Amino acid sequence: MNITGTDIFRYSLKLHKPILIRNFHLEQRDGFVIRLRGEEEICGIGEIAPLPGLHEIAPEQIIQELKQFIPALTGSEISGSLLQLNGHFETFLGESSLSPVSRCGMEMAVMDLLARERQKNIYQLYDEKIDWRILLNGLLNVGDVHFLQEAENLLANGYETLKIKVGRQPMNREINALRELSRIIGPDVKLRLDANRAWPLARAVSFALSAPAEKIEYIEEPVQNPEELDKFFEETGIPVALDETLVHSNMMIENPPFGTAAVILKPSVLGGIEKSVQLIRRLKELQVYPVFSSPYESGISLSVWTQLAAVFARKDTAMGLDTWQWLDEDLLDIPFQSHNGALNVLEISEKSRSINWKRLDLIFSSGK
Repeated sequence: MNITGTDIFRYSLKLHKPILIRNFHLEQRDGFVIRLRGEEEICGIGEIAPLPGLHEIAPEQIIQELKQFIPALTGSEISGSLLQLNGHFETFLGESSLSPVSRCGMEMAVMDLLARERQKNIYQLYDEKIDWRILLNGLLNVGDVHFLQEAENLLANGYETLKIKVGRQPMNREINALRELSRIIGPDVKLRLDANRAWPLARAVSFALSAPAEKIEYIEEPVQNPEELDKFFEETGIPVALDETLVHSNMMIENPPFGTAAVILKPSVLGGIEKSVQLIRRLKELQVYPVFSSPYESGISLSVWTQLAAVFARKDTAMGLDTWQWLDEDLLDIPFQSHNGALNVLEISEKSRSINWKRLDLIFSSGK
């Protein structure tokens, strides 16, 4: 399969509720879509959705680097060996100096192109007999006024895992709210706490020892200094999950801290699909499980992460792909959505084939 041309589109989607991340308050979700054109009018679609406060690149820089890279793609051969995700993408894109988020979108478009050439969905490139149901964790903020009511609503809608943002309110208030929650949830409900490195070690330990530990699956990034994650687990016995640490420390990717239960995978932050899958393979040997997570991307990316989770993640692990609920609009003709706290992989993979092109504005085109 040879690439005959490439198109870059820009989009802006309305939000159902604002996205609050670090010092940013977003009222809309902006990003880009890549369309790789192959032979016989086959096209592959990828999304590049830089999120302020997470991706260290501005939209104007995305446009500039794509304009520099894309013309060289025309006439390039896309080999099926790229689908092995074992280093061939590094050879194909390695010298491009693309940012992690752009590289991820490009890999997504290439994989989609190869899948469509074979008349398959992406998951079918790896495993035809997947578990069609992907569990989700519901998202909560312990500081919200209606925290307990929102938690009850998620549980009533079939969620069995709740991810809760902590470390933003006075500690006593958060601990009391978590204790209240632990009294109303069933024995099979798991809590994932996300501290975003909010505390020094002593405060993190104090919090963990006061929280309802028997309900906690893990605490994500509990300490400000990742070198102290081992010590946190030793003093609390509560497993940890890595997120920011994956980006800033290659050493901890190779040798995760003692007590690491999970890694939070955002392929657009880690540098692409290939690097993410290579990390999954490495961590599987260490019995550390992946949790695919989306930084408020459209249904294009969410559909891909759903399919990859079905292939590469543990079947009993809830994924962090419930962020679609922040979007009031989608780039798919039939918007991405979940049912009863889970995703239907077969349904989602088919719906992802139909893009709502009316929401996209062409800003650059190369090739035929």
